[in-house]
Amino acid sequence: MRLVIAMMKHETNTFSPVVTDWARFEDWNAFTGAAVIENLADTAMPVAAYLKLAREANAEVVTPLAAEAMPSGPVARGAYEHMAGLICAAAEKGCDGALLDLHGAMVAEHLPDGEGELLARIRDLAPELPIAVTCDLHCNLTARMVDNCTALVGYKTYPHVDLYETAERAGSIVLDAM
Repeated sequence: MRLVIAMMKHETNTFSPVVTDWARFEDWNAFTGAAVIENLADTAMPVAAYLKLAREANAEVVTPLAAEAMPSGPVARGAYEHMAGLICAAAEKGCDGALLDLHGAMVAEHLPDGEGELLARIRDLAPELPIAVTCDLHCNLTARMVDNCTALVGYKTYPHVDLYETAERAGSIVLDAM
């Protein structure tokens, strides 16, 4: 079994004049490839829970991206396409499932629903792919998000002390369904 595990998170404030370019993700938290595992495996982040579930399932893991930026204005087109491109390329190479840590309130300069667009792109590449998603409890939930994933589970606490448990729940739903 091969799983794509990725994080693409941003809480967009459409009133903010601060454009969220790729540098803002790099300044806060952006890793690719093996660096995702090296930096996040032993944390309380959703990616860590997904990695644990993958180990328990003896799955091969592909980690194209784990990136997050501080809340700010819309995500720059280039930054969005870079991140979405890494995740979609990993899914396109073939996998049995995707475990994604998203925020649920990403707006890009060219897209009002960043998460819905990402999930639709993955679904277009692999129509039957099981996809788990974690989201913030105040995400801007859209029909496009719901229609293009298998399980979507939101945090229940603020501050978010249940990130890991939320990902365990979402990932378990999808792995059990597989």
